[in-house]
Amino acid sequence: MKKIAIVLTVIINFFIVDNLQAEIKISYLDLDKVVSTSLAGKSINDQFITLQKNNQKKFKTIEDKLFEKEKSIISQKNVLEKSEYEKKVLSFKQEVQDHNVKKSNLIKELNTKRLEATTRLLDNLNPILSDYSNEQSISLVIQKKNIIIGKTELDITEEILKLLNKKVKKINIK
Repeated sequence: MKKIAIVLTVIINFFIVDNLQAEIKISYLDLDKVVSTSLAGKSINDQFITLQKNNQKKFKTIEDKLFEKEKSIISQKNVLEKSEYEKKVLSFKQEVQDHNVKKSNLIKELNTKRLEATTRLLDNLNPILSDYSNEQSISLVIQKKNIIIGKTELDITEEILKLLNKKVKKINIK
């Protein structure tokens, strides 16, 4: 009786372990590649670069004017009274400080907008990943940067990239 129980236990364990291994399917995804090479990701990047260039042109124009104003104030040093000259210098320093604060705030705002657009892209990506995982019976999807080594057959990046490009063409930076 004991022999039959032991044999039965071994057989049951063999089938359970075999079934467990068959049910677990793991894949990995290069999320950075999906974000940077997808149509939507490229549109976010292109918009960001355009906004950044426009802001740099504005900053350059203002900074050129400030530089000219500085030259003008310096050239008046010997002509103006000391108190009048100091007022102009203080006023100029305040103007430069205000410009730097505006520049810093605009850069932070632009980075925030880029982050929000990328978050919207990832929000669009999540249902695609979920549907793909269900269709392919994938139990676990891991980000590629967290993997030391893995079979290339487990990489689903290209399939997900194609699906994302079909669904989302562009995301506007607001």
